[in-house]
Amino acid sequence: MRIKLERISKACLYLIVFFCIIFFACTILLVLNNGPISTDHSEENVLKDNNSEKNEDERPAELTTIMNLSPTACNLYDTSENIFFTKEDGSKLNIKDLKGKVVVITFWASWCKYCNEELKKSNEFLDIVNKFDNVEFLLVNKLDGDKETKESAIKYLNENNIPFHTVFDENLKIYKELGIKIVPTTVIIDINGNILTYKAGEIKSTGELESLINYGLEGAHSATERFITKKLTNHLGGVNIKFKSETKEKSTLSESQGIMLEYSLLKNDKNLFNNTLNYINEYMKKDRLVSWKVQDGNATRVNAAIDDLRIYRALNEGKLKFGIENINLNRYRNSIYKYNVSKKRLVDSYDFKYKEKAEKLTLCYADFKTLKELSKNDKRFIDVYDNCIDIVENGYISDKFPLYYSKYDYNGETYTMDELNSSEAMMTLLHLVEVGELKENTVSWIKDTIRNTGILGRYKVNGDVVSGYEYESTAVYAIVALIGNEMNDQELINLALSRMEKMRINDTQNEYDGAFGNADGTEIYSFDQCMALLAYGRLEERSNDQNE
Repeated sequence: MRIKLERISKACLYLIVFFCIIFFACTILLVLNNGPISTDHSEENVLKDNNSEKNEDERPAELTTIMNLSPTACNLYDTSENIFFTKEDGSKLNIKDLKGKVVVITFWASWCKYCNEELKKSNEFLDIVNKFDNVEFLLVNKLDGDKETKESAIKYLNENNIPFHTVFDENLKIYKELGIKIVPTTVIIDINGNILTYKAGEIKSTGELESLINYGLEGAHSATERFITKKLTNHLGGVNIKFKSETKEKSTLSESQGIMLEYSLLKNDKNLFNNTLNYINEYMKKDRLVSWKVQDGNATRVNAAIDDLRIYRALNEGKLKFGIENINLNRYRNSIYKYNVSKKRLVDSYDFKYKEKAEKLTLCYADFKTLKELSKNDKRFIDVYDNCIDIVENGYISDKFPLYYSKYDYNGETYTMDELNSSEAMMTLLHLVEVGELKENTVSWIKDTIRNTGILGRYKVNGDVVSGYEYESTAVYAIVALIGNEMNDQELINLALSRMEKMRINDTQNEYDGAFGNADGTEIYSFDQCMALLAYGRLEERSNDQNE
């Protein structure tokens, strides 16, 4: 009996060992076949994950994967004059020779199946290109001398009746300089020779190509502005909080109207300025300050100081730029001080119904640039500015998590431990950088975070991401781009736009072309659209100044 038990025990042991071996072998196979994407994988394998039909906005891990495929050195809104290629006859083509045209550059290789799929649509693409007088479509072959030769590339184009000639990037010089990681990758260059945007991966439709061409011809702002003014703005003239084609409910925030005033000044658009201001005066100015929200034509009787400060600054500039006479800035200044200042300190809001001032300051409400402007005409705002600077700068959390607390409670004279809304956190940083007070440590944190997980929706004050908020926001990256613009930090601009533009709908066959959200029209919010539009406006202003 004992011998029998020993035999059974040995048999069981052998079986356990056998199944362990099978388990580990299967695990290794799974890792090899489905392991995490890295730049060490072949381009074809990487692109499989780039073709997902799921929404990028709601899946940050996948957005990060897509970001890992994007060029790392395309300086957006910067010159492309040092880009040159070799033609089929051996002569050189310099991109600066095409100045005055929008140039669509598509890096490709004959061995790349995703390039092959894109080139199957080349006749349809040619029809789109021929609709425009000043567009050049340029195939750039990834000539590595190993997987691709000039002969193999030209043979492929001829055998497949591709209606475009190709040029060659010898020794992958430009491919490497632009930090391109995969083929196909398409780069859009505007008529001034500036790199505007890019698409890593296959262009899947004529609508997408046409949208990218329009981007180059009209500027990044154009389709987004068109969507906001034609689709998101209600019949009263207010920008709706959310795009809702299925309901008649219309709600508008003062933040959107203020941003549109700012944008209209950048574009020297007096009509847009007047229309936006008329809506504010007609529907949002029931009291001495601007209502923070209007729903179905009814204004709440509470303001938001950040929006009144933004609107004041825009009106001050608009009065000078457009010569508008019926703007009483003196009265507006006095109202801001009377209702949004307590004991020489800025407060969030005033409730006109209950005649109560807020007893806290949300740190992003401290618009230092406007407070400085106010103090030029009203010395009382000097103390308000100084107190705001003290409150915000002392709200620095730590070098490990170099952001700022969300709110300051005047009653307890303390910062609250509230979670940080990332849009508000970035707005605080924008206000600081506008007066030269942003810490280098904070900028480094932004860059590192964008490169890794991206800036997610909410953070605890210890730097941990709040559960359920593992998503990314268009508005956050628009604000970061504005920070980069203020600092003249090209790297930060590139990082912000590379994330932001992955959430943009580029498809002229889609009624939401130029919007940020889902292709079916869901999850399209006014703050995202308006902040992206403002970022485009600022960056285009900077680019135009550089071209002059």
